[in-house]
Amino acid sequence: MCHRIEYFLEGERVLVYFDAAHAELPVRKRSGAIEFVTWGARGERYLSDDNTPGYLLKFPVGGWAAGVHTCRRVGKVQPRPVRIVASRFVFNHAQLGPLFFALGRGEYIQGLLAQAALQRRVYVVTVPAPPEHADRLDEWPRVIKSRHRVRP
Repeated sequence: MCHRIEYFLEGERVLVYFDAAHAELPVRKRSGAIEFVTWGARGERYLSDDNTPGYLLKFPVGGWAAGVHTCRRVGKVQPRPVRIVASRFVFNHAQLGPLFFALGRGEYIQGLLAQAALQRRVYVVTVPAPPEHADRLDEWPRVIKSRHRVRP
C-alpha cells in the first residue's frame, strides 16, 4: 500500500504522509472543484450520529480499502467512489527504500469517501500489484483514467 502521495498546489510540490497528523488528500468533486479531505482514520475514535439517539460509530482504522464497497459493513458510513488528485505515489520498501511511481495525464487514484455524521474521510482503494511489481509489492493503488478528454 502506498504510504505517501504527491501532488502540486499552486506550482509547489506537496508530499502527504499517511502517518502525519491531519494528513489531507485532494479529491476532485463532480463539479471539477478540489476539496481536501482527511486521509483515513488513525485510531479507534467513536463519533456520535446526530440522527439516532445513543448510536455511536467509527471509521475503519487505516488509510486503505480493498474496494469501494469495503465500508458498507460498518453501518452508516455512506461510502462512495471519488478521484484523488496525485502526480506520484510512494511505497516505503524495507530493503529498497522509497519507491516512486508517477501517474500520467488524466489519471487519478481511486478513492473511497466515507461520511459519518458531519465528518468525512478518504481511503485509497487498493488492488493487487501489477505483475512487473508483484515481486516487491503486494498491493497497489487503483489507478483510474479521467472520464473527460484531457486537452494538451
